[in-house]
Order: sequence, then C-alpha cells, then structure tokens
Amino acid sequence: MILKSLMDPIVIPEVDVAAFIIDTIDQSPYWQDPQRPVYIDAKTGETVTIGEMVSNATAIASGWQSVARLPRGAVVALLSPNDVHYAVALLSVTLAGGIATPVNPAYTVDELVHQLKDSGTTFIVADRDFLEIAGQAASKVGIAASNILALQPHRHGTSTKSLYDLRCDRPVRRLSLHRDEVHTTAAYLCYSSGTTGRSKGVETTHYNVVANVCQVRTFNRLMASVQDDRYWIGILPFYHIYGLHTLLHLNLVQGCPVVSMRKFDMLNFLESVPKYRINYAHLVPPIILWILRHPAVKSHDLSSLVGITCGAAPLPLALAKEFGHRFSSIALTEGYGMTELSPVSHMAPRESRYVNSIGVLMPNTEARFVDDSGRVLGYNQTGELCIRGPQVMKGYLNNPEATRATVDSKGFLHTGDVGHVNEDGYFFISDRKKELIKYKGFQVAPAELEALVITHPQVQDVAVIGMHDHEHVTEVPKAFVVSADPSLVRTEVDQRTLAADIVQFVNCRVANHKRLRGGVEFVSEIPRSATGKILRRVLRNQEQANAKRLGSSGTLRAQL
Repeated sequence: MILKSLMDPIVIPEVDVAAFIIDTIDQSPYWQDPQRPVYIDAKTGETVTIGEMVSNATAIASGWQSVARLPRGAVVALLSPNDVHYAVALLSVTLAGGIATPVNPAYTVDELVHQLKDSGTTFIVADRDFLEIAGQAASKVGIAASNILALQPHRHGTSTKSLYDLRCDRPVRRLSLHRDEVHTTAAYLCYSSGTTGRSKGVETTHYNVVANVCQVRTFNRLMASVQDDRYWIGILPFYHIYGLHTLLHLNLVQGCPVVSMRKFDMLNFLESVPKYRINYAHLVPPIILWILRHPAVKSHDLSSLVGITCGAAPLPLALAKEFGHRFSSIALTEGYGMTELSPVSHMAPRESRYVNSIGVLMPNTEARFVDDSGRVLGYNQTGELCIRGPQVMKGYLNNPEATRATVDSKGFLHTGDVGHVNEDGYFFISDRKKELIKYKGFQVAPAELEALVITHPQVQDVAVIGMHDHEHVTEVPKAFVVSADPSLVRTEVDQRTLAADIVQFVNCRVANHKRLRGGVEFVSEIPRSATGKILRRVLRNQEQANAKRLGSSGTLRAQL
C-alpha cells in the first residue's frame, strides 16, 4: 500500500536555490525595507539586514567568479558555528554556481580532512576561531593557504583575507540551470554518517532544497502555528541539515528574522525570547528537557512563544506530555526527516491528537512500510518506513553502491526506521533498523568508533551500540570491549583504569558528539553471526536487562 499526503499536491518551481531565495525576497512583503534585520547575534547584538545580506552575497558571488575564479560546480567548505554572516557566505557560493559543504566546527583535523578530501573542496570559508584548524587540514589535502578565507568581514588581527575582501561590482553570471539540471545539480553536500564507516556526502540538489522549503511552507500555512513575519530563535546548528533548511532558507521565505545563538546558553535563550518577542523555536529533545528542568525558566517571560517544533531525535512521550501540561499555550509538535530527505518528510499538525506521532506526510510525498522480505504492509502493520518524493536526495557522492542500498529502483528511500501508520494517516516510529546512534540529533556511526577503539593496544575486539541516557534525553555511544590482556581487567579497579584510558584515547580523537559518553564495559567475547557480523541487538537486549536489574549504577562508565 502506497500512502499519499493528506494535502493537495503543490507546484514546485524548477529553479536554482539562489534564484529562488533572491526572487522570493524581492517579492516578499516582509522584506521590502532593506534595513530590516534578518540575522541578529543573541549575545552581541551584531545585526545583518536583509539588504546587506543580499547585496554582500551578490558582490561576493561576483568576486568568487572574477577574482577567485571559482569554477561552476566547485566545492566551498563552510567551517563555522552559527554566525550572522553565515547566510551571506552560503548564498554567495550558490549564487556564483558553486556547491557548499557545511562542516561541523567540532571536527578534529582528521575528520575535517576526510570531508575536504571526499567532497573535493577547493576553498574554505572559516570562522575566525577556526582558521588554525582549517589551515592544518588544508595543508594535508593540498588546499593553498590563499584559498582559506575568514567568514567575518573584520580580520581581528589575522593576516587571512576575509570573504568580504572578494566583493566586486561586476555583474554576477547567474547559474541559469535548465529544468533537467535543477533536478541533477547539487547545491549542497551535507555529510551523513553510515553504518559501514565514515560519513558520506549527501548530494542535495537545487530541486531538493526548493521542493522541501515549499513543502514545509505549505504545511505551515495549512496545519501549523508557524506564522509569517515573526522572530525565530536560531539554536539549531547552521551546518546541520535541520538548521540549514529551517534557519537559512525557510525563514527567508516566511519573512522571519533569526536571533542566532553561536552556542546554546539557557540564560541567553530565556533573555532573548522576551527581548525579541520570539514567536517560534525549532529545538531538539535535550533543550526541551532543559526548559522543563532549569530553575531560571520560572522567572522569565515566554509568553511570545506560540510554537515549538522538536526534531532530529525522538521526543519521549512523558516529556511531551509534561511540556504540554506546563506550557499549554505553546504548541509542541514533532517532525521527522533525515539528511537524505533534505530534510523533512513528516510534520505533526498543531491540533494533532496523537501526541507521540511524527505527523503526516508533506505535500507531493509518498510512503510505504515494508517487512524484511520487501513485502509492502498495510495500516497498523510494523515495518521499515520508505519515502518517495521531490525531497529525496540525488545520492551519496561518489558512492553508487551506498546509493543503491538506500534508494530502491522505484525511487523509495529506505530510512532504516521501523514504525507504522494508522487509518488517519498519522505515522509512528517505534525502533531503528539502522544501527546509527543519535546523540542530540547528530549521527554517530558505530563502525567508525569501533575502527578507532580497536587500534588501542589493549583492545582485542570491540562493539559499539547506543544506550539511552535518561538524564540528557539522548542516545550515547557505549563500547563493549574484549581486553587483549585479561590480567588487566581482573578487578573492578583494573577495569575502571583501563576503561578510563580507552575513553580518553577515543575522546581526544573524535568530535564532541562522538565521544564515548556511555563508557566502556568489558566482556569475554563479542556476539557475532556465523558470517562475523556483530549482533548489536544481543548487546542492546543485555544492556536493557542490566539497566532494569541494576539501575543507573549498574553501568561501568569512565566519562572524561
């Protein structure tokens, strides 16, 4: 049974992203005043107006073409936390005909090197605080130091040229993609982890981006509480597909300025809501928990906040109910998506009576559930969720095998998530078929951590799974380790010592979200199938049983 959206199909413009954004701004009643703020730094108050964003992006795009000689289709890496100048950089690259690859600024040099090399990056635009690591990674992949530009217009003592130094008054040669090219030309390369190892580049086309913005925009008009011409809070990382879509595209279409937070700070968040009359927030479960638990919430005015969309990871039902009870005037709804879906396929309507549902299908989107044999299932039958629609990625960069394994011959993307749909068209996710760990919305590949842990001299074998951290409402990676020398783990003191060493060994080599926050547990052997595949479900079942038997104190952790 193929399931269709409850909403009527919409017409999706077949244009490139830059043309779509600039034309929308030109025609929008909300952006007619060029002095209206579009990005405001929540901490410093630094502001970029809509006029400055468009004019600077256009001038820099001209410089990309005539000064930097950026070829069409060349890749530019954006290495930065949230910043009011991020949208200028992003728009300038797409306007010049380049491809932007946003990078997590928490990456280590080796992780950054992987993305730069895999994506074929030729230029790096880096936040002033990340110029050093950008230079280290660039030297390892052969990117010239002159091809590294500072994101901010002011150099602050650095000799590195600023992105704004590219500004040129020559006319920009617009991309002018043909209709078929819009469907096949990548606008962005966002990186998504896989179960088989290191992160993969997801080719998100111009059509994918425009389609998903139009889909969510239509949903917001018909079924949500997301109003136009209101201030949003910019907590989601701009380099993450969730933030990229919502805070660098959708907000422009809906005429909504973003109060940007470089790093999440609860007090800064609570102060910004009344100061800017924040109307809507896009959050993740750990921040919902903070709002429920932080003592300062009671002394701050959140009355302007009418809605919150929670995504990137499942929100526990108990928290959703508690939030609804305490903040009845704020509509808290969930959505569903992934990098490969550009990113949204489902959102829950404001008046949904199914609290734990991910919602309904976006317009122009189809879905089906299949069992392990590929048989298509019906209502209330549990299987893997598969999605087909204009937001489905082109594929994984230079990885046709992984693409074929994810998108089938009929165009359905296999999400790896297990769930069902009811007769009202509401979808529910109950489990994850994939083995990815989701830490606060960021994907962590067990295989990548296993490949690192096994290099520790005292490790003979290892398996990594995700365990639920109830305190922080997220999954965390935990390693099950077979010691190379049993004499080193005979006593609990010995185990704690070696566990701490392994955790330290891993944590200093990976990004923050990949750290072994679940600790290390020593076992005599790793459960495997006859073909040698790790049986992670066995470990998860053991972990759940131990948690019930021993409680939180039963897990041996070495958290550093």
